Amino acid sequence: MSINDTAWAYTVDLIASPKAVLLALAFCRNGKTGRCFPSQQELVAMTGLSPATVRRSLGDLVEAKLITRTKTVKGRYRSNDEYQLNHDYEPAEVPVTMSAAHHATKRCSP
Repeated sequence: MSINDTAWAYTVDLIASPKAVLLALAFCRNGKTGRCFPSQQELVAMTGLSPATVRRSLGDLVEAKLITRTKTVKGRYRSNDEYQLNHDYEPAEVPVTMSAAHHATKRCSP
């Protein structure tokens, strides 16, 4: 997570549902790699939206070119999709460290 990601997500002019999903993706984004892999179930839990609304919001964000989604398959099974936020700043070279308690409660996949 980067404060720049969250600040950017707040500035984007969106209705509530896609904005909530964009903020959840910003929260899950790895500051070093720029990647995030939350499952749709994780996004549902983080936003309080229904699964259908999360899916629709992800589609809206892709269509608006605010995020890029890469579908991933491992073997015979589909894995969590990879998401990238489409904004134009470079991640900080010195990552912000989080407490062990935060890592234990964080809902985002690696």
